[in-house]
Amino acid sequence: MAELLILLGLLVAVFVGYNIGGSSTGVTFGPAVGSRAVRKVTAGALFTVFAFLGAWTIGRKVITTMSTEIVDAAAFTPAASVGVLFFTGLALLISNLYGVPASTSMTAVGAIVGLGLATGTLNAALMFTILSAWIVAPLIAVFTGAFIGRYLYPHLDAKFAFGRLTNPLIAIDTQLRSAR
Repeated sequence: MAELLILLGLLVAVFVGYNIGGSSTGVTFGPAVGSRAVRKVTAGALFTVFAFLGAWTIGRKVITTMSTEIVDAAAFTPAASVGVLFFTGLALLISNLYGVPASTSMTAVGAIVGLGLATGTLNAALMFTILSAWIVAPLIAVFTGAFIGRYLYPHLDAKFAFGRLTNPLIAIDTQLRSAR
């Protein structure tokens, strides 16, 4: 039975990874690829490198919070963990199919909250703090962007003369060259 759960967990992890790539890469690099500032292969390579770098550096704190502070760590049995992963991947798949960007961490936290509600171990005070940040951070971003666009961008545009790029900033040569 344990081997079956491990196999199922690996399949679900691949399913989640595929949907994270589809959701996050498109949102992150869509404008850059669409404007031809970066090629698709370059965007994929950059996303991979920086996703691993972010996971290795600051992602550890997020994992600690998600695995021990939102819900009691004892609730994360192997079967429950596979379930949380599956519902995270399912939510991302649905958002990808409809072309709606979804935050991977918000989706994962939502699945963990479901586990916490089902087991009665949800840390409501921490969830209030997290939900508050989810509301306040975008509002700060909107007002910061509006301020920059209204008051700073005209000065920056005059000084630096922003224009359209004719060639990508970064390109990865995917052609195999024969050695002579």
